[in-house]
Amino acid sequence: MNDTPPPLPSATPAQPAPFLALGLGFLPSAIALLLITFSRGDVDTGLLVLMGLVSLVCCFASSFLLFKRKTNRAIFCGVLLMLLNGFISLAFGCGAVFNANSIH
Repeated sequence: MNDTPPPLPSATPAQPAPFLALGLGFLPSAIALLLITFSRGDVDTGLLVLMGLVSLVCCFASSFLLFKRKTNRAIFCGVLLMLLNGFISLAFGCGAVFNANSIH
């Protein structure tokens, strides 16, 4: 018999925590809630368009950061964040269109 222990498997480098990706993913939701809370009904169309663009950028950035992790759970969360932020972008865009076409 051989008294030497089996070699240890090579350690894979630890991936950093996905806090940046999750923070970017939920940033548009937080901004939308703050905008709804403090706007008091009068929101500028330019602000809505800007928030839609910010939401799209955060959507793709957070999803790609999660996709790079290449785990099933990270990819699933990336797809969910992409859908959530896509919906928020759509809502900001619709709000901008309705705000621009409103009759006062």
